[in-house]
Amino acid sequence: MFRLNVQRHPKPESGPESVSQLRLWKINRQFVSESVFVFVAFVIFTLTFFNQVAFFGKTFLPLSTVGVMGLTGPYGDPTTFRPDTFHIDLGASSWASEPWAQVVRFDYQSRQLPLWNPYQGSGSPLLANGQSGAFDILRLPVVVSESAVAWDAYYLLRIIGGAVAAYAFGRAIGLLRPAAFFLAVAYVFSGHFIILQNNMWIESYYLLPVVLLGVELIAVGRQRLGLAVMALTIAMVTYVGMPEVTLIILVTVSAYCSLQLVIEFVTTRDPKRTLQIALWMIGGGGVGIALGAPLTIPLLEFSAQSAQFTAHRSVLGLVTASPNLFATIVFPLLLGLPGEKTATNFINHYVGITVTVLALYGLLPRKTRLFQRTALIAIVITIVFLAKTFGVPGLNDIGELPFLNVTLFTKWSAPISGFFIAVLASIGVNNLLQKNIRAILSVVPLVTTCLLAVLAIYLNRSIIVHVPPVDVQTSLSTAVACALAVSLVTLLSRRGPRWLVGLLCIVMVSTELYSYASHNVYQDRYDRFTTPPYVHYLVDHTKRQSVRVMGLNGLLYPDDSSAFKLQDIRFLDALYVDRYLLYIRSFISPGVTDRFVGGPVGSTERFPRIWNNSWFDLLSVRYIVSSGPLTRPVDTTSDELINRIIAVNPAAKKSELVTHTSFTIDGQSRPVLYEHPPSVLKFPLVVTPDQSHISFAPAIEPSAWTESTAGGVQFEIDVDYAGQHRVLFLRNVDPKNNASQRHWVDQQVNLSSYLGKRVVLTLSTRAIRSTNFDWAGWGGIRLTPALSPRHTPLSQYHLVYSKEVNIYENQDALPRAFVVNKVTNVSGPTQAVALAKSGTIDPRTTAIIEDTKSQPTIDSTGPPGSATIVEYRANDVKVAVSAVERSYLVLTDTFYPGWAAYVDGKSTPIYPTDLAFRGIFVPPGSHEVEFIYEPKTFYAGVVIAFAGLTALGVVIAVGTLTQHTRKEFND
Repeated sequence: MFRLNVQRHPKPESGPESVSQLRLWKINRQFVSESVFVFVAFVIFTLTFFNQVAFFGKTFLPLSTVGVMGLTGPYGDPTTFRPDTFHIDLGASSWASEPWAQVVRFDYQSRQLPLWNPYQGSGSPLLANGQSGAFDILRLPVVVSESAVAWDAYYLLRIIGGAVAAYAFGRAIGLLRPAAFFLAVAYVFSGHFIILQNNMWIESYYLLPVVLLGVELIAVGRQRLGLAVMALTIAMVTYVGMPEVTLIILVTVSAYCSLQLVIEFVTTRDPKRTLQIALWMIGGGGVGIALGAPLTIPLLEFSAQSAQFTAHRSVLGLVTASPNLFATIVFPLLLGLPGEKTATNFINHYVGITVTVLALYGLLPRKTRLFQRTALIAIVITIVFLAKTFGVPGLNDIGELPFLNVTLFTKWSAPISGFFIAVLASIGVNNLLQKNIRAILSVVPLVTTCLLAVLAIYLNRSIIVHVPPVDVQTSLSTAVACALAVSLVTLLSRRGPRWLVGLLCIVMVSTELYSYASHNVYQDRYDRFTTPPYVHYLVDHTKRQSVRVMGLNGLLYPDDSSAFKLQDIRFLDALYVDRYLLYIRSFISPGVTDRFVGGPVGSTERFPRIWNNSWFDLLSVRYIVSSGPLTRPVDTTSDELINRIIAVNPAAKKSELVTHTSFTIDGQSRPVLYEHPPSVLKFPLVVTPDQSHISFAPAIEPSAWTESTAGGVQFEIDVDYAGQHRVLFLRNVDPKNNASQRHWVDQQVNLSSYLGKRVVLTLSTRAIRSTNFDWAGWGGIRLTPALSPRHTPLSQYHLVYSKEVNIYENQDALPRAFVVNKVTNVSGPTQAVALAKSGTIDPRTTAIIEDTKSQPTIDSTGPPGSATIVEYRANDVKVAVSAVERSYLVLTDTFYPGWAAYVDGKSTPIYPTDLAFRGIFVPPGSHEVEFIYEPKTFYAGVVIAFAGLTALGVVIAVGTLTQHTRKEFND
């Protein structure tokens, strides 16, 4: 193993001691030369693999994904998008990593810690989401600069770093230089890193060899250095921020250490030494976890706050890949390109045939430390991870363990098994270099390849018929050519020079992997966050008013608004504060599941409820961005209610007086319960908070407005409860003679006085004069929890910008901070939702707060006072409040642990308000209120990290002092 001490010593002049120093100087100089050569070689390899990005102006950035301009690509990009069916999950970086890197940069520029993101939803944890890379030093290039060049440089540099790390690990376990170089190429250019290359979690896998290098250093007696390498690298893996990947890597390192210890004990029979090594390994892992505590502890808190709504379900741990997909590991294109539907490739990884057949050479038993330790460990870990991936009974059950039950093994474990297959292959190359492979084994690569090909074709016969024949032919012919090349190199290894055998192995693996990687799918380099004029307009107006925005039709697709410091109520993340997403599902978009994007773009959710919705207005959404005219979508709930009413009145249906149709008035079509007079419809109903109002627009079909015999219709709604009748609505509609009725005129009937009761509604129509052309109906009839509308849909939103997009101003949007003088107390979120849906609360004047202890409340008829946000920063919000009497301040930012409030410098409790937001009581008079994010979990993590860093420093210092003392004693 090469030395890691690179300190250069002066040339000695004479004497035995001088000879020893000369030898050390030569070794260190050799190490430096080797390091420089390896680094330059990997730079050349990386730039060759990705020559289009490095030299021809292409970019790794997924410019074709939904973004600032919706589905049309970045603003002003003149290029034509190239189709890309090779890469998977392109949107992950554009919708998360890239905008979050901008937010982190904003915070550091303003000298704040990147703890809170005010730009998504109504605010959400930034560091604690685990993916923002707030403390990830490897992401420094894209924190310093947001340009496409910086992102491409970042992607290229981490590939080079990963290759150097794999090479160093290979040398540490005893591989010859060509074999270690083979390991690095086979690993960093394998499938997962190519197919998912623009995703941030790749960093963690590039760091895995460094962690294992630390383990190896401990195993060979370099305990302090090994502990430091382990600890610092585990901390770096943690700060990359993908919890599932971090967990998988920690599991892998634990397995690697455990197997090392078992082998150590079996071979040495020395329990004391084995225990000593175990303690150093545990210390390295423990210190590393401690150093990552400032992220992991807030992440655990966030996970607890998002237990109800999360993309990580407990069933993920048991998800497996179909065994037939094993073929894609060896024959990457056999089932088509990864992004094609025919591929059905959920493994997202390949190693190719060269690595596979050379791994067989690595299985040959040898009485060497390289085989007895590393090869055996690699075999065990590979078998376990592949068995779990493909659902082998028994091993698959580990997916039910805590934390592992929310981890998708088929995706996150693929690079781990790929790494250890590459390790076995590099050991096979090492055997070739040492002439340990018999000539008769040269037939193994060809025979193995043919057998695997036949098996793969048979198992996937139903899929292959749908794959382009050129993909199948290319995949199989490449595999056969590579197997033949390995066979020839095997024969050559018996007599050929070592350098030539090593070079040919490297050429074989790099050529095969290069042939699989797609090179014509990258877009022309362009800054994805080029600012459109409409964004300038929004930035200018939202800063002055401190309000939020919302994009439709994929515009400002979450979380792109964060890159422009625009606070958008939508966001994409793996974790969501339960209160906020419950608010969205209850009042804004009931179809939301694991994301809120504002409509059916990359999501199954319906169009959000933005009209006549006080709970939407409470979110302070002042501006709506749309690619076209803002039109009210068809209300499918209205269709459902119409069908229900007709179903319980079969006689009326047979009379042809009643049907389900639609009218178009004011250029807007609505579903209509057609009820030609005279007609009576009965509808039994249990009144609940979700259906406490019946909304509708009584109307007559426009083509009847000009008929001479048309005479108008009387619409009536009667309610029957326990035999007591009451008329709730009665109106004459005659658009022929009354021009004001030639529009949709929204009406609403309040049923909240019958909450929990079973009633029978009667919907009647009567002819005012003649029944001729009385083509009447109840337009858009539906059951809702909403308050009476303040505006018609067409007057609530004013068009204020119409260029590359349309921007509409919401006239009803509430300010971000305001004061109310009425407070209603409930015991929890469920009760808050029920009360809000009852229709008895107007959030403009009354706040719903949750407090089961003191149960504070106010109810005043006086003026509520005023509130003005005077300074708004990510972790600090200052509000100037003026109140005539004791009042309640509502700040429509997410209620979340760690936020503290101060009135004139004195601490005051924050209450969950209107389910999702923050609120405090303020005394009469003028006051300065400050909300500060002071998460105890983060600061507890800092204390733990400091303790870990101190322990690491003490260990290193003691070791250095001990070595110095021994040297002086020997002198």
